[in-house]
Amino acid sequence: MLAAAALWATTGLWAKAAYGHGVGPVEAASARGAAAFLILTAWALARPRRFRVPRRDLPLLIGYGVVGLGVFYAVYLSALDRLSVSVAAALLYTAPAFTVALAGVVLGERVTRRRLAALAGALLGVLFVTGALGARAAGIDPVGVGLGLLAGLTYAGYTLFGRAARGRMDAVRALYWPTGFGAAFLALLAPPWQTVLDHPGAVPALLGMAVVATLLPNLCFLIALGRMEAGTAAILATLEPVMAALYGVVLLGEALSGGQGFGVAVIAASAAWLAISRSAPRPVADAPVATVPRR
Repeated sequence: MLAAAALWATTGLWAKAAYGHGVGPVEAASARGAAAFLILTAWALARPRRFRVPRRDLPLLIGYGVVGLGVFYAVYLSALDRLSVSVAAALLYTAPAFTVALAGVVLGERVTRRRLAALAGALLGVLFVTGALGARAAGIDPVGVGLGLLAGLTYAGYTLFGRAARGRMDAVRALYWPTGFGAAFLALLAPPWQTVLDHPGAVPALLGMAVVATLLPNLCFLIALGRMEAGTAAILATLEPVMAALYGVVLLGEALSGGQGFGVAVIAASAAWLAISRSAPRPVADAPVATVPRR
């Protein structure tokens, strides 16, 4: 999960490089999903049986891809149109709260006092890291707030769908099919081939976003979901804005305020306290390839 958070946090770096070539946010999201799916398809062609799934699992995978990837990207980008990046990111990382609440209802996971305390600390830290507790939080567009909260809810759906999928199949298949369905949804909003034709100079940045900020962290995330509960994974994922802040300081020369430094410390402490808990759940074993019937 720490590797996934660190890799997801590079999204902004790749996005800035793509935006410098005139690519829009929705175009970048669509090209990112399409490139990731094409790379996975090349892998699937080499080992087709590894990627086959029973038809009964398709509704889960479609929901995972469309809601957890496609709708999430679209809604979050819409929130960014109406809100500052800091406020939108803070609203997005209400996702752990949604995940902990929904995991108790949908997956039957136990909501302990340790997890609730770690969750509160992580969310408080995110507010400081993003600057949402400062003066910039005043005068927020209410529609933007609604979109930001919906982004947090759909991001929580990504975690819950992923946990459910990992209970039925290995991480490779749980990554491949949702990526395809999510890419198809985004292609309806912005055809990725048109983005490549219109902005050829952005291709390296888009490929970097697809591999470094999408494929690798998503695979790490799904592997982690096979070894921990969804609520725990979601709280550890709040390290992403911490890493993004550090990347901004080191690579982009951005200043880190005292409040942001405090938020970094709070999130790191909350995640570490949760990670060293001795009451770890039983891992979910990878589904063996042989259980997938031939058709």
